[in-house]
Amino acid sequence: MRLLLSFAVAAVLGVTGALLGSAPMAAVGCLGVLAVLAVHPWTRAAPVPVRLALWAGLLLLGVVVGVHVSSWPDPMTGSSDPVTGATPEEILARLTEPSAAYRRYIAVSVALGLACACFGGALVPVARRRDVRALLLPAAGVALLGVLCWQAADAARRNRPRPVERGTFVSVLAIRDTEPHVQSAVGAGLLVLSAAGAVLGAARRDGR
Repeated sequence: MRLLLSFAVAAVLGVTGALLGSAPMAAVGCLGVLAVLAVHPWTRAAPVPVRLALWAGLLLLGVVVGVHVSSWPDPMTGSSDPVTGATPEEILARLTEPSAAYRRYIAVSVALGLACACFGGALVPVARRRDVRALLLPAAGVALLGVLCWQAADAARRNRPRPVERGTFVSVLAIRDTEPHVQSAVGAGLLVLSAAGAVLGAARRDGR
């Protein structure tokens, strides 16, 4: 019951933090969920190969959370990458070099892909039993993580740096973002649910 309550509180904290655009709150909540899943009795009771695969997947999801929220702008200042005072040459150089968003989405997509591989490996003992019902929950969790991985890869493609010719007019606009971050909240919720489904679904069957 304590673990369930801790999971619920951490999940609500993570989703709320993502909705408000608060990196510390979102990180604490999402990482708290991953920690609860890591110490859950079903996870700890699973065979060593399964347990190690699940822990590796959770660690990779922790990397995803850290990389993703590290770029969030400060709600008080509006932007995490100020260009005030930069010369046109400096702005052009920033546009032509690999962008921070591109590198971030690449890192997130790779970590999510590896996490899917880890959780998929943990499902092998269940799949060998050919128990379709036992596979439904963890497979759904892995599938959701696969969707998040695809979205991150697509975001990396859209943020891929492109050559900018000299003489191109560049306009820089600073905006203070105070709107709810619905997309981030949905992403945090899907990450929490998919992690819970993949870990508990794979560990329960082998942890009995």
